[in-house]
Amino acid sequence: MMRKAIRVPCRCMVSFGIAMLLLTTLTGCWDRTELEQLSIILAAGLDSDGNGGVKMTLQVFVPKEGGGGGQQSGSEPKKGGEGGGQTTVFSASGPTLGHVLFELQNKMPRYIFWGHAEVYVVSKDLASKGVLEHFDFFQRFQSPRERALIFVADGQASEFLQSLPQLQNNVAELFEDLGKSRAVWKISLLEMVKMLSGDSGTAYAPFVEWSSSELGVQIPSVKKLAIIKKDRYIGGMAGNDMLGIMLLRGEKRLNVSYCEEGETPQDCLTLRLRQNQIDIEPHWDGRRLTMRVKVFPYMDAIQNNSRFDVSNAKETHQAQLKTNQKIKRIIEHSIKISQEQWQADVFGFAKDVHRKYAKEWNRTIKQNWERIYKDMDTEITVESLIVHPGSIREKLKKIGER
Repeated sequence: MMRKAIRVPCRCMVSFGIAMLLLTTLTGCWDRTELEQLSIILAAGLDSDGNGGVKMTLQVFVPKEGGGGGQQSGSEPKKGGEGGGQTTVFSASGPTLGHVLFELQNKMPRYIFWGHAEVYVVSKDLASKGVLEHFDFFQRFQSPRERALIFVADGQASEFLQSLPQLQNNVAELFEDLGKSRAVWKISLLEMVKMLSGDSGTAYAPFVEWSSSELGVQIPSVKKLAIIKKDRYIGGMAGNDMLGIMLLRGEKRLNVSYCEEGETPQDCLTLRLRQNQIDIEPHWDGRRLTMRVKVFPYMDAIQNNSRFDVSNAKETHQAQLKTNQKIKRIIEHSIKISQEQWQADVFGFAKDVHRKYAKEWNRTIKQNWERIYKDMDTEITVESLIVHPGSIREKLKKIGER
């Protein structure tokens, strides 16, 4: 009598095969790197070493041990806020950043980890000699973050990394908050490299300098924009000139005050920008360039001590006309300064010209862009709209005068 063959169900064979394949994907932990084996970089500062080389300062995060303040290592230890760990800094100098990194790794007991680096601070002195050769390291080496924010410092970048912030846990958080407070201040390393390699060859970054707080403490602050032209720092734009760049770059968090001539500064209408639309149309006649710029700011009234009643449609229209004139003057003066003083296209007009006149750009405009930009004419049109007059209708100052 013949025995019947035992048939294994096909489903079981498939499941067994899948399980064996999954086993091959399991790996061990033999090559792991524990957290306590890493030097976590929060910020990096670049300075000139005085010998033609570069000095790099790294701010390193040191976790607290057992919830308390542990002993710090390294040079120039600085404590952070109560909620986080501590920080310390390490510095080294050399001919290039690649060489400096090797020196720093020899000096630091743990492996340098760039995954949490949020800020790169470049001193004005080093930026005046050129930045792209140093940015090549951050772009080419895989570890540094190209999304980290860029700042140009008035003074030594290493001194800023050693300061003690009042509200944040460490200086890296302070600089990150400064960058995020304005759209034009939030310039990453990648964005700066794109601007410098773009049609205009001009970039900008927030310029950080020391200022005294109400407590008499020196703190980092941003009051102007640093202009980088053809790889080098050439100057800065502050006040209304910086405001003009912000307006044409689409900044949304701005306050604009209109005051009648002859009135005190207190008798003003203060407006906050809620939305800002920009329309740029270049015109090239073969010899001269004209930039036709239309700005459409949508605003909210946040304080009104002026003669205008912004709850009245007719008076609101009059206030808008006056505001249009002021914004137009700010933009025109900002463009004029960039043309006459710096010959630097910080507004990115070259990109719009290249897009519309591609053949002319490659044939003649590109080679003569600096001269063409300096002689460029502008036609500025501003059409503002006061969207919200505020939570009250009548002016409180008017009530007090009754």
